[in-house]
Amino acid sequence: MIKTWKINIINEVKEVGIINTAVKFNLSTSTIKRWKHEIGTKGEGALEWGNGVQAKSNIKKFKSHDWLFKDPDDMSLEELREALKLELALKKHLTKTVKEKYFAIFITKKSFSLKIVCKYLGVSRYGYLKCLKTGKPKYKNYDTKISNKIIYI
Repeated sequence: MIKTWKINIINEVKEVGIINTAVKFNLSTSTIKRWKHEIGTKGEGALEWGNGVQAKSNIKKFKSHDWLFKDPDDMSLEELREALKLELALKKHLTKTVKEKYFAIFITKKSFSLKIVCKYLGVSRYGYLKCLKTGKPKYKNYDTKISNKIIYI
């Protein structure tokens, strides 16, 4: 279904142009160009959900968290790269309090395994997941009255 929708969009690009099609379907032109490129290189099967280039780039390589506790001299090149990516991603968030750590996890969980980020920051996965479920604050400007109304609704 999604594949046929994308193919219809690409066919419409041939008729009315990429900009008009992008505006009509509320898509970026780069997305449409990527779809055209994927059809040209991999065929129509690349347009199925989960088969595209972007889906493949978000695959988490390291399921194990053993490399977190290794000495940098003992790490492989891939482990060093992954550790550096994790360090740079978490450095932005200046994780000092538990709330800020949970927010950093929320931001980086698409790029890294939840287990790895929680181990690295020294917080429990259960605590983070409970915080998400109960609607606890994930950022500094937290209004308890509004959040209680949202949870109630």
